[in-house]
Amino acid sequence: MMKIIFLSTVVVSSARISASMHPHRLMLCPTRASLVKEIGDCDILIVQNNGFPYHVVDAEVLQNAKRLKLIQHYGVSHDGTDIDAARKQGIKIATTSGANSQSVAELGIYLLLCLAKKANLARHTVMEGRERDFLCTELSGKTLCVVGFGRIGKIIARIAKAFSMRVIAVRRILDAGDVRESAADISYRIEDLHTALAAADFVLLAVPLNKSTFDLMDRKAFAAMKVGAGLINISRGPNVNREALEQSLADGRLSGYAADVYWTEPVDPGDALLKDDRVLITPHIGAESSDALDRIGRSIRENIERFVGGRPLDNEVRG
Repeated sequence: MMKIIFLSTVVVSSARISASMHPHRLMLCPTRASLVKEIGDCDILIVQNNGFPYHVVDAEVLQNAKRLKLIQHYGVSHDGTDIDAARKQGIKIATTSGANSQSVAELGIYLLLCLAKKANLARHTVMEGRERDFLCTELSGKTLCVVGFGRIGKIIARIAKAFSMRVIAVRRILDAGDVRESAADISYRIEDLHTALAAADFVLLAVPLNKSTFDLMDRKAFAAMKVGAGLINISRGPNVNREALEQSLADGRLSGYAADVYWTEPVDPGDALLKDDRVLITPHIGAESSDALDRIGRSIRENIERFVGGRPLDNEVRG
């Protein structure tokens, strides 16, 4: 029987994944320290990024992983693993790309609506027994810039079009046919990000976290945005430069920020940014739907069976 470790801080995810692994033995490691302690005789490592920093599974962690041959990521992102360090030890890396796309995309649309309808301010107005004294905005006729146009970005584009929004796609590699099929009105390369930002009423980030996307939204990016635009982040906290975000909110250039991710997770409830009614943060729940968890569990189990059987992996990370 193989030893499979699940690096995760999320209880509900752990229970679902554990059930899907039977009869294999699954050990939960909720911290980097516990992973270091247990990884010596681990055969397969499953990594859920929530709550962990970039490259939590690095060369230092892997140096004692004598039996480890597969790191299976929970979701589409693999920023939790130092790919170069893993490959030096002959360890394969795979994701469950597509398994949680619908769930994450719907969360992105929810956050978009929260910004447009000023959800935080509305709730506080009711809780304080006041009459409404603010204006919301409609999505119809507005322009949404989706930065990162993979599976999640395309689903968001299709839903946004149902609200009669104009959609701008920003992606690393342009494919005109692909963009047309996904309902985007126009597309830009990532090198032209600032041009795209200038045309948008709302900007939504759906990009991976890597060396090129750290601080993607920096001072220059915020300065390029329309005055009064809103920003939604369903990527990773470090994709947004916090100091630049705070300055943009203070200047009134940014109307609001809604995110399912934060720079450090879990979020410190005393964080001053949370006191701003224009800021709405959810606790990294984009993939935490029962539907997505079932698909992810099946995908991970099937990939482990492929690995054990010597067959090609689904969604193996090669680039």
